[in-house]
Amino acid sequence: MSEALHAFAAAAPVPDPFKHGYALLEHIPIGVSICDRDGTVTYINRRAASLCGLTPAENGALYGALRVFDKKGRLLSGDELPPVRVLRRGRADRDREIVVERRDGQRIHLLTTTEPLFDDDGELVGAIHSLQDVTAHKRTEAHDEQGSRTLQAIIETTPECIKVVAADGTLMQMNAAGCEMLGMPASAIIERCVFDVVAPEHRDLWRENHDRVCRGERLTWRFDILSGNGLRRHMETHAAPLTLPDGALAQLAVTRDVTERRRQELELQRGRKQLQDLLESLPAAVYTTDAEGTITFFNQASAAIAGRTPRVGEDKSCVSWKLFRPDGSPVPHEQCPMAVALRDNRAVRGEELVVERPDGVRIPIIPYPTPIRDDSGRLVGAVNMLVDISERRQAEYRQRMLLDELNHRVKNNLQMLHALLRTAHRETEDKEARAVLEDAAHRVGAIAASQRALYGSESATSFDTREFVHAVCQAAQQTFAGDVKIKIDAEPGEVSNEISMPLALILNELLTNAVKHGLKGRRHGTIRVELARQDSGYVLAVEDGGDGFELRPSARRASGLGLIRGLARQLGGHFAVERGDGARCIVSFPDQGASVH
Repeated sequence: MSEALHAFAAAAPVPDPFKHGYALLEHIPIGVSICDRDGTVTYINRRAASLCGLTPAENGALYGALRVFDKKGRLLSGDELPPVRVLRRGRADRDREIVVERRDGQRIHLLTTTEPLFDDDGELVGAIHSLQDVTAHKRTEAHDEQGSRTLQAIIETTPECIKVVAADGTLMQMNAAGCEMLGMPASAIIERCVFDVVAPEHRDLWRENHDRVCRGERLTWRFDILSGNGLRRHMETHAAPLTLPDGALAQLAVTRDVTERRRQELELQRGRKQLQDLLESLPAAVYTTDAEGTITFFNQASAAIAGRTPRVGEDKSCVSWKLFRPDGSPVPHEQCPMAVALRDNRAVRGEELVVERPDGVRIPIIPYPTPIRDDSGRLVGAVNMLVDISERRQAEYRQRMLLDELNHRVKNNLQMLHALLRTAHRETEDKEARAVLEDAAHRVGAIAASQRALYGSESATSFDTREFVHAVCQAAQQTFAGDVKIKIDAEPGEVSNEISMPLALILNELLTNAVKHGLKGRRHGTIRVELARQDSGYVLAVEDGGDGFELRPSARRASGLGLIRGLARQLGGHFAVERGDGARCIVSFPDQGASVH
């Protein structure tokens, strides 16, 4: 209230509001009331009456019988109302917040200022009371406060470290997850320099990136920290610039502990390196593609046959310069064995081709493209082995020596791969990984067993069925715990080498399922294996003493059944299950031209 109004009011302690110029008070957006020395209200403008919900007849009452609260929600008595307090104390009461509950039940927040009025002799003659509606402002404050509390709760319950770092590296704020990652309480780290916990060899990188963020960049980087318990942890941080209230720039960062992810990445890199070293050690040319036929890996032997270095991620299906059939006719790219294997999702065998290198040299080869499928049977790529058969054209003996050496190397490398898988299975702690590695080890063991049977065969194109079945069963039995017996009844005969690997995997899967499900994990029991000649093919049967099951198209007793079905189709055969005293799993397949003793 202005000094002129104070003087004017003092000269007329009981004023007529529409006399002496008081009409001005009816047009201001602030409620105003005037009372005399006894607290009797002598004037209320329309804004004050409207704020308090008064009718014109009640203009002499102002708060009247209305309920008035302080800002903490405490109900005020009549003596505690701002005008009464001022009249009693003779001092101004400015910027006091009250809450008025009107007769309609609505509550409004008012910011009040009450000034005492004195006459020329200094005697207190009344008071001027002003009211300003701040309800909307209070709602905004409450909303902002609630939002702030919500945001703080989100920050504190987030499992990632969230922190604010000043430009000089001082840690200004950090949530509970960050303190847990550091192994320190907030009192031990807040207001300290974060460089103290960054590993020494990473501090220069951290300072450089921090400075860049404080200059306005958004960055992501990794670094090591030394936690309070002495452990080294690998962190990944996502940082953005933050403007502080004083206008300075700081770093707002979300940091997560990626120590376990880094360990897994290193293990995966080591596994890939071991596999690549293994493939590089093979004397045969080997390369792989993805499901679209793009080359993903090649060893040096394949580059030597092609006479060029394949472009990983660019070249398609085959690494060779040009392909011809033995009669000299060219082979279009879409008809090369690798492209056919991917298109038809099947292995291609027995096709002899001639590779023409860029220098014009031609090399006769036999490719062995094989689809690669995931656990669900979905095609994810293919692997191709190119066998150079140049020397076979010169002499049958030299060809035999080459195949013997290839078989020997493959056998040793399969055994090495089997050992690596078993070692990984023993060392890993992840249950899912252990299960995958165990299945892979069993399957590689079955392939290795079949390879040993092939290597010991006198024939270069076929193998003895009885020796083959015994070798695979013996390899599988070594993986079974307890006293599980396998009774074998295999008719003598010879079968083409082309079906050895699929047949070995089928027999291994059937034996594994019989132990897991037929014997229900018991450490003793008997499994019967039969391989008999039937019509123009063979029938392989594996029988356990369990409860049996029905084979449904959409249901899978175990993940291996899908593999068995696929391999049976690869052999041109059929897979079925019969129920008797137990489950009798039967795979019938043609002999593909092999002879019987």
